[in-house]
Amino acid sequence: MAAMLQFCVQAISCCSGDRHSLVPLNDDTPTNSEASICSDSESLKCREVVALAEDLLPGRQMSAWQRSWCTAETVQIYLRGRQGDVHAAAKILAEALEWRGRNQDILSGSRMPQWQSDLRVLTCAESGQPILYICFRHVVAGNIAETLAHTALALEAGVLSLRGGAQEFDIIVDCHGFGPQHLDPRPLLPFMAMIKQPYRDRMRSAILVGAPMAFNFLYKVASRFANEKTRRKAKFMSVEEAVTHFRCIAGRDAARVVEGIMASNRQGMDCQPGEVKGRHLPSELDDAASPSHRSMAQDILPTPMPMRSPTVGGEIHHRGFVHQLEDLKSSKLPGKVAHASGSDHGSASQGLPRISAHSRQALEMRSASEGVVAPRWSCCRRRGDRRA
Repeated sequence: MAAMLQFCVQAISCCSGDRHSLVPLNDDTPTNSEASICSDSESLKCREVVALAEDLLPGRQMSAWQRSWCTAETVQIYLRGRQGDVHAAAKILAEALEWRGRNQDILSGSRMPQWQSDLRVLTCAESGQPILYICFRHVVAGNIAETLAHTALALEAGVLSLRGGAQEFDIIVDCHGFGPQHLDPRPLLPFMAMIKQPYRDRMRSAILVGAPMAFNFLYKVASRFANEKTRRKAKFMSVEEAVTHFRCIAGRDAARVVEGIMASNRQGMDCQPGEVKGRHLPSELDDAASPSHRSMAQDILPTPMPMRSPTVGGEIHHRGFVHQLEDLKSSKLPGKVAHASGSDHGSASQGLPRISAHSRQALEMRSASEGVVAPRWSCCRRRGDRRA
């Protein structure tokens, strides 16, 4: 029981505000009616899975960063994947945690990859599912390690952009510009491994647009490493079919963005990977939870602060820096950054997390003095759609 209590105290909630940590909620913790909260029995089972997974990790130790990812929502994905078998779920959870540990520098935003394509979060559906996009016109072949790092960061940004209770994202693979240089199958196995465990059940669909005959070779190779459930998520479509599809499942605004980017990429054949004018990686969304913004927030805000939790017998546990951002909103954080009781109400009706105008000004002033660009804190709006 002592070990279990210590685990409960040390567990840190994940970066997404829509998720629920395995730490008991404080009395003043806001709840989201759209998100599912574990029952007591489910919560205990989730904790058991995490404890068993830790025993399977190298050195039988789980870092605080790995533990922060083990929210109830995330652990339940692995339990469902193994029909509630805690030992089997712990095994695949440990595989995902070990992968995240090896790639922490990329996933946390402390190191940015060398961009190998235009893969990014392009827009978001009305129901909260992010839409990732990549066009073969802008894919650079050859550097497998950086290709995988770029892919991991984009997938992580996709998960962190989930909103409104959504748990999956869509991926568009635009085959315009596909050529012989893209037939190297070596990145496929590690990519499919990402989808299989670290991002298990996160992909709702993979829309393959305008695939030429030569693309079938890569598709057949990838299919060998995917189960039937994953293979059914892949759909071949024309440009027009893809636009119609996203108009139905994501809404007119998202479909308009998809249509516009595919039309733009067909106005030439030059390869332009990475960030160019009008393109932002790893995400086009103004998302305070993106890895790069988390890295900025960690640098600006104080280190995780000990806060007393009335729900854990008054013992000390640490609140992560994204929660400190939320505390800034409610004027609960006495850290380095000044704050005020006032707050922005411009997007309150949309449920977009924001900090006070005074706090934002302090962050921007400090960022300017250090020669960096301050992050934008409004979520789920495309960069071109910012409010003044």
